Amino acid sequence: MRYQRNKAFFLAIWMLILAIGFSILPVSAAEELACKIGNVKYATLEAAIQNAKDGDTITLLRDVALTTSAAAVYSNVTIDGDGYSITAQKSGYCWQFYNGVTIKDVTIHSQAGIRMRYNPERDTTVNFENLTWNLTTGLLINIQSNDTSSLNTGSRRQT
Repeated sequence: MRYQRNKAFFLAIWMLILAIGFSILPVSAAEELACKIGNVKYATLEAAIQNAKDGDTITLLRDVALTTSAAAVYSNVTIDGDGYSITAQKSGYCWQFYNGVTIKDVTIHSQAGIRMRYNPERDTTVNFENLTWNLTTGLLINIQSNDTSSLNTGSRRQT
């Protein structure tokens, strides 16, 4: 009998500790996710961009910070801010796009905008929809030759 009472007492204490512990834990991992592509969620915008395929839409789930500068994006993607903001923590361009891009419904805070790598074989159309971009210095869009070894060779021109 005494064994059963002790067992019940320790079980009640253990349940109380678990209940208190879970109530003081930080925000759950699901709430910390930054964005999604379809039903797949990502912890950072950079991770979503790296995994994006042509035609994908990356949708923000909260305000996010970019921790890299000039990350290369090879897919033709849409970044849908869904009313949130993106803040670049490093100087320089936010991204380098090698294809077209649509950026919409977002406020971006950065030193400079984006770099587009011109390539006549690819669609390099840039679409901005309901976009606010707060720049501290630099260009909003810098269009350069896709040839990264030399920017002004042959018939390609840097603009």
